[in-house]
Amino acid sequence: MGSEAIGSDQVTLRGVVRAVVAELEPGEVKALDGLLRHDDEKVRQWLGGRRRGGGTIGFGLNDVVLVLTPVVWMAVDEALREVVGKGVDAGTRGMKVTFRRVLRRRGTAAGAPAPLPSLNEDQLSRVRGIVEQSARRRGISQRRATEIADLVTSRLERGDDRPERH
Repeated sequence: MGSEAIGSDQVTLRGVVRAVVAELEPGEVKALDGLLRHDDEKVRQWLGGRRRGGGTIGFGLNDVVLVLTPVVWMAVDEALREVVGKGVDAGTRGMKVTFRRVLRRRGTAAGAPAPLPSLNEDQLSRVRGIVEQSARRRGISQRRATEIADLVTSRLERGDDRPERH
């Protein structure tokens, strides 16, 4: 128990973030879509506040206030790096190397983002806890942090990063 991989290898960081933001804060989706025209590392730098110079984020985002998007992106990114980067046991060493490569890679030859590896139950549980803690550290209420963590975990577990149809 806890070692069988769950999910799909077609889920991406950006897909999970977009699905969660679309569900919880649909008003931010248009700006997020603008960010997603760039590679994951550049988005991570912008949302993490590590960009050089001031001004816009490449397409006029200085006039847009993104509240949930940076929290979700950074929390999911941190959780996945922590869980897959350290691994749960010795059996995940190959996955750790693959995941580090995925996080550094800018995407496939066609420019598509690289898929995330499937995670086992233990890893999903750890991702959930880290996402919730990370969101709390970024000023999100306990209720909202739990909601974000539950949605992220559900997306990773189902292997589905498409937005819900309401």
